[in-house]
Amino acid sequence: MEKHSNIGEMIGNSLFSLLANVDIRRGEELRTDAEALGKICVSPQARYLFVSDYTVAVDEKSPVFSPRFFTYSEVEQNGIFRETLGNANYLGSVDDLHYFSCDTTTIVRNLREKALLAGIEAKKLSDGGCRPKTRDRVLHPDTEIWGGLAWGSIRNLAPEWTPAEAGLAVEAVALNNMWRSARFCAECGAKIEVQNSGWNGACQRGHLLFPRTDLAVIMAITDDDDRLLLAHNGNWEQGRYSVVAGFVEAGETPEAAVRREVFEETQIRVGEVTYAGSQPWPFPKSLMLGYRGRVAQGASTRVIPDGVEITEAAFFSREEFMVALEERRVMVPGRSSIAYMLISDWAGEDLTRFISW
Repeated sequence: MEKHSNIGEMIGNSLFSLLANVDIRRGEELRTDAEALGKICVSPQARYLFVSDYTVAVDEKSPVFSPRFFTYSEVEQNGIFRETLGNANYLGSVDDLHYFSCDTTTIVRNLREKALLAGIEAKKLSDGGCRPKTRDRVLHPDTEIWGGLAWGSIRNLAPEWTPAEAGLAVEAVALNNMWRSARFCAECGAKIEVQNSGWNGACQRGHLLFPRTDLAVIMAITDDDDRLLLAHNGNWEQGRYSVVAGFVEAGETPEAAVRREVFEETQIRVGEVTYAGSQPWPFPKSLMLGYRGRVAQGASTRVIPDGVEITEAAFFSREEFMVALEERRVMVPGRSSIAYMLISDWAGEDLTRFISW
């Protein structure tokens, strides 16, 4: 799998996200072909990825904690996770290999709960000074060991993975989250049975359900002096800022949502809005639509946080922003997020040296 040179790249005027992978052949025709998929899943070309909540099994020997893909025989011989073969979802193919994901969430949660009850703390890969570095940065120290496997968050580790690795992991986590949260039919309340290798569900009355994605907008808003609007959510740690974001409401266009969310949270009126790029964000099941916007002509640039969700907000010039970063008064979002890409694109430079865990 080819390594990505940068987590965010500009393609035309669109911001390309590493998590928005285009290299996976989804193989829709195989999802409903039980006979063909049955042969593939036990073949030497099959690979399996274990998923637990928002984490995946990772290779602890890899300098970047790459996702760890298992062969069918390796999963079958694993006494702890073997049972998850029965709920494998088909992710698609990359080159000559076919990829599946297995939901191990319940098993890992039970292992963690038993350990906590016994007073045993999770073994972390950072224990004993083992904190692998890449690109002169310390990788996230909270990657844990459960069931003899290392588990790492795609939100923290994906920036160092190949596009295919990140894309497969995001797809696996998205499907996993979907079916763990949609166990009963919204029409009649009957139990949902997952079908077609994870790509639709149905209840006994025939009501169908498909993997859902919630649309959200995230926007880099600038004024006439090209200052960027940044906001602090009251639930975040002190000093963490990001661009404004919010969900698209029923019957609303994304562009209208951009203007509404910015005004609701900061009392800033937005005029021109242009699309910048998108990113799947399966935490739990969003698609982030990135935009750039300008303060409406003649509108005030006085920022008034809503005081509920947003407790602090302000326009920053590039100089003010960089000084605040250097003085550690402001922290930027993680590199896997489209928020980071929008901010770094506006700043005109790589900001990874300012990211800390």
